[in-house]
Amino acid sequence: MIVLGVCDGHDAGAALVKDGVVVAAVSEERFTRVKHQRGVPRNAIHEVFRVAGLSFDEVDYVAVGGVFRRLKRAFQLEEYLLKLFPGVPQIYVDHHLCHAASAYRTCGWDRALIVTIDAAGDGLSATISLGKSGEIVPLYQSSAYNSVGDFFASITELLGFRPMSDEAKVACMAAHGDASKCYDVVRDFIDLDVKGLSFRNRLGVVGVEAVKLMREKLEGFSSFDIAAAAQRRLEELVLSLLGRVVDEVGERRIVFAGGIAANVHLNMRIREEVSRDLYVFPHMGDGGLCVGAALEVWARMRLVDGKDAKPRRLEHVFLGPEYGDESIREAFKRYGVEGKVEFYDDIGGVVADLLLKGFVVGRFSGRMEFGPRALGNRSVLALPTDKRVVGDLN
Repeated sequence: MIVLGVCDGHDAGAALVKDGVVVAAVSEERFTRVKHQRGVPRNAIHEVFRVAGLSFDEVDYVAVGGVFRRLKRAFQLEEYLLKLFPGVPQIYVDHHLCHAASAYRTCGWDRALIVTIDAAGDGLSATISLGKSGEIVPLYQSSAYNSVGDFFASITELLGFRPMSDEAKVACMAAHGDASKCYDVVRDFIDLDVKGLSFRNRLGVVGVEAVKLMREKLEGFSSFDIAAAAQRRLEELVLSLLGRVVDEVGERRIVFAGGIAANVHLNMRIREEVSRDLYVFPHMGDGGLCVGAALEVWARMRLVDGKDAKPRRLEHVFLGPEYGDESIREAFKRYGVEGKVEFYDDIGGVVADLLLKGFVVGRFSGRMEFGPRALGNRSVLALPTDKRVVGDLN
């Protein structure tokens, strides 16, 4: 069975799943060079077929990540998919179920707690489910209004960064601030309902109004202290929620997806204080919805037929395109730089020497990584012991 997964919202992309295995996946931003590109992922769709060596007429199902979208966008997506895949069923999969499937159906564990936390998607901002024998069973949910992800995004905007994009900068700033300076104020913005096991918005507003109210309440505090307090509150709430759910359900294996799963300090504390058995889906944000949608549709069809749909382990995330020497030479020629090119047998040694001399090196090798982490195939490398590097890179 071959399933094409597509997401057209924040961080659009496409993925191909063949017999339960992700064989290709790529984000549209890698072709348009627009960060978190929205819209129909035309380039990504064509590229995953090229990478996987498959044709459009081999597709059994098209899985679309997320249910609700504006009418114009919905029409554009459906029209484009019908043009490419006439007669192929299109199945829309709930936003948080996509996140859940992306984590559970690639973890390799038969049974696990599935955690999804982000700003919002299809009316929800967080879900806790139990994955067992290939099925995903919902346990607890938080609405889009009661969003710890939106809380952190609002703090991000308050500090002058782009919400839904620059939250990592806030997490980094937190290491240089004193959370105690304004924690009593920040603590009242968001809370956890320990009985219902869901987050609770204490501000009474969201979006622009939330940012405005936060700014009023935090006037006079430093940006670093605000970041530290927000990070502390996020960690406190998520750790409290997971600790209670683990005790109640009796399952210690945790799989995690959604934008908040990109917060590495939070993930470190989950491993240290809740469970060492933590798996974070590599493309944890909305860019991973295409994979989750495809895997979920594959699993549903297997279960309907009475077949096994147990999770397959994701072996690597090098799921994008790669280019041979001939293609690279053609690119050099096209841009008129072939005279400046040198080829080396010991490329690793050459790169190491350049780094030691203080050069910043762009590494382009093999298949492209899927997800926000640079893992060596499409990476900018620099010597971390050189303090000038931060300025050079930024």
